[in-house]
Amino acid sequence: MQGKSKKSLTSLGGVFTTFVVGLLLNGHSIAQQAAMMNPGLVGRDQTEAIRINEAIFQATGFGNTTMVVTPDGNVIIDTSLIVNAPRHKRLLQAEDDGPVKYIILTHAHGDHTGGVNAWREEGTEIIAQDEHYEFVNYQNRLKGMFSQRNAAQFPSLNVVQLSELEIAEGVDNFGADIVPTIMFDEEYVFELGGVEFNVLHTPGETYDHLSVWIPKYRA
Repeated sequence: MQGKSKKSLTSLGGVFTTFVVGLLLNGHSIAQQAAMMNPGLVGRDQTEAIRINEAIFQATGFGNTTMVVTPDGNVIIDTSLIVNAPRHKRLLQAEDDGPVKYIILTHAHGDHTGGVNAWREEGTEIIAQDEHYEFVNYQNRLKGMFSQRNAAQFPSLNVVQLSELEIAEGVDNFGADIVPTIMFDEEYVFELGGVEFNVLHTPGETYDHLSVWIPKYRA
């Protein structure tokens, strides 16, 4: 009887463990589903930047911001939505608060360009592909259609943006036009602090789309 009781308790313990693990996994799944239903919540619970390696860090959101640290200053790749920019800047500068020497825009969608003016400093170079202005003009020409489509596609995101507009208003000149200082056709290569950056035209989601390759980090 005693052996049987021990066996029963062991079985119950296994069931309990399975139940608890199931709850945890289900909770994680619910959190993922909530983020999918409300993309404006993506990354809101992030308390520190993701460390890719010793020099590359990332803040997440509806549009990520990546920072590459060099001895001579930092390179920011994309700037997310304006409502995310202050949070992303705080997380990334907690890792390194060196001067922002370059901002690279992978394309001209607002969830990549929204925080430019939060990051731009005196002398910061802004890199974009040659089709940047044409794509911006294309979006402006069809702004009415895009507004309706985005409202239908991301209704919860619109609410988040409206409710946090005061955050955006805390950023100087947040609504100012983005004026790239460096534009290129197929490839642009520069070096900062001994780190080489290869910026390549890779049209895909948009025709001004670019990719960044850093040979030193194979990233």
